[in-house]
Amino acid sequence: VEPDVVIYNSVINSHARCGSAQEAKQWLLRLTAAGLKPDERSYNCLIHACAKIGAIEEAEDWVARMESMGCAPDEITYGSLLNACAKGGDVDRAEYWIEKMADN
Repeated sequence: VEPDVVIYNSVINSHARCGSAQEAKQWLLRLTAAGLKPDERSYNCLIHACAKIGAIEEAEDWVARMESMGCAPDEITYGSLLNACAKGGDVDRAEYWIEKMADN
């Protein structure tokens, strides 16, 4: 049985919840290497992993990749970005993302 996107997302989410952003990233790369297309949940789990460790720039990079792949950020995406900003102590960036969220 070949794993599908749902199975990969479960593993990515498990690593995200543990704050293991690098492991979550590796599993997302495995998902794509398997010829599968990441979905919003795939990216949101990875962005959440970045948020847990305060990696604001990395979270923002994943949002850009998400959008370039045709996946639109949602309230979960923005919530994770705001958490990354809070963890990283960057109020200005948090305000930027709130404004961007309001524009969408």
